Amino acid sequence: MARETAECDEGVMQIPPAAHPTWADLVTGKVKFEPSFLAARMFIVRVRMEVGKAGAKPELIRKHATGLRDLLAQNADCASVQQDIAKIFK
Repeated sequence: MARETAECDEGVMQIPPAAHPTWADLVTGKVKFEPSFLAARMFIVRVRMEVGKAGAKPELIRKHATGLRDLLAQNADCASVQQDIAKIFK
């Protein structure tokens, strides 16, 4: 069963699945959050300009939400990513 919150399991950060609605809220700007992880900050700024246009398709939002989740998952060993995940999914 997929976890809905970020938790540490034996020292490994468990990141919520891409289908979690918070990912879409982050990329659309519904959730105001500026990550401390620079790559995520740059990703979000670029994506919000794209999905902020009127009529952004749900598929595009899902694609970018998955991209953000994957970026953070690939860098889950980084302290700033762990802090960001903990703040987002507290």
